[in-house]
Amino acid sequence: MLKQKFATQFGTNIIVKVVTMIAGFVVARIAGPTVLGTISYGTSFVSIWLFLTVIFATGHMKLVSEGRDHGDCVATYVWLKALSILLFIVVVLSWLAFQINVRQVNFEAQNQVAVILVILVATVIIQFYNIVSNSYTAMLMQAKANLPFVLMTIVHHAGRIIVVLLGARALGLSLWHVAALLLVMPLLIKYFKDLPFGRIDKKLLSKYLYYGLPTLLLTAISSVLQYADKLVLAHYTSVEELGYYAAAMSIGGTMLILSNSIGNIFFPLFSGLLKDNNWKEVNKKNKVYQEFNTLFLLPLIFLLALIAEPLLTTVLGARYQPSVVPFKIIVISTYLVIVGMPYGNIITGMGRFYANVWINASQLLVFIVSITFFISPKYLNLGATGLALNLMITYLYRNGAYIVVAKKIGSLQYDKTNLLRILTICLITIPFWIISIYIKDVFSCWWLVIAPIYMAVLYVILYLIKMITRRHYDTLLEIVNIKKTARYIRSETKR
Repeated sequence: MLKQKFATQFGTNIIVKVVTMIAGFVVARIAGPTVLGTISYGTSFVSIWLFLTVIFATGHMKLVSEGRDHGDCVATYVWLKALSILLFIVVVLSWLAFQINVRQVNFEAQNQVAVILVILVATVIIQFYNIVSNSYTAMLMQAKANLPFVLMTIVHHAGRIIVVLLGARALGLSLWHVAALLLVMPLLIKYFKDLPFGRIDKKLLSKYLYYGLPTLLLTAISSVLQYADKLVLAHYTSVEELGYYAAAMSIGGTMLILSNSIGNIFFPLFSGLLKDNNWKEVNKKNKVYQEFNTLFLLPLIFLLALIAEPLLTTVLGARYQPSVVPFKIIVISTYLVIVGMPYGNIITGMGRFYANVWINASQLLVFIVSITFFISPKYLNLGATGLALNLMITYLYRNGAYIVVAKKIGSLQYDKTNLLRILTICLITIPFWIISIYIKDVFSCWWLVIAPIYMAVLYVILYLIKMITRRHYDTLLEIVNIKKTARYIRSETKR
């Protein structure tokens, strides 16, 4: 059943990302990088304060997964969440007023203030989606947790295509996001009513506050790491340059959906296992997961990096050539996130939230040094490429810290044979990378030919040297078994 939960989480996120990418391609080609940059800037301006709304999510999932009264947990969580949303609105509006009236900032993009305000409204509505999603995720009920988001995304991005074809730009696209959220709200209300609703419990309230303080620190740092870089890039360059990065991230960041899927399942799973000190099962599940990443996701990551230039310029157009190098760096960086996610979940699953805070605080220092070096005109001034390099450096540091701390405070076992698989895949990829450098000037459609050849050669070699076996293929087939996943979704949504 766990594989079907992963399949449901990953499958629905794949649907979301595919729909998002298709709409993103159309919007990028028609609207251009300046519109993408305007929306990205507005999203970052609002979302950098988003940590105020997620303070209690981790505590909620942990308390529910530990078997506390779900109805009381929901009641307490909803009350705290409502207060945090109100605080978020006040802070964002105050920050915007400060920028306009005190600092007298002249925003580069037209209608930028209006875009920010509309994105704020959309972000507030999404918080109600998160209440339902977090509650069902805590029970490992992934179908109900994901369905409202999936439907909203399909409505939102299908509409984006129509809206941009009708001539709307940043403001119109932002307004449609609000409309899409409201259209799917009836389903969200239905699922909310299905949740048990008890009373606000004082003991639970103290637990939420206990877990909330380190979560506040952690999410504040995460918000800076996730959104401040876009604001810095726009400050030193332009919203157009930010648009090139946003275009690269919209495709290259696809694999980040898997890391979100992993965190949503592994955290409550590890929390329950580590409550009983069941390290054997934790290590077993992590080993299977890391093998799967290496054998099936890493080759896909390398393939995307290999064909990056023709892929982006064909899909988005020649004017997005500046997005190619950032795209290559981003796809590799997102793989690092996928690999490291379980180790962070092990630390928080043990209840060591402050250890996670210190790791992320030190990562913030690395981020500040790195982004200054790569982006500032005083140093390398690399623009979108520098932002992508900054992403890679910070993820590399965080992964290393996660593994070191998890091994130190627990009984984590790392499968070193997996490193040999990674090295082997890298060595097989290098000749194809060299070939691509020379063949692209001779044969314009080289990437359509080399992609299947690369995958075929890679897996034949891995099979011959017995680095991939029938067991690995069976795991893949079970995860992508549509019938099993469909049965799981039906059984859950009928409850």
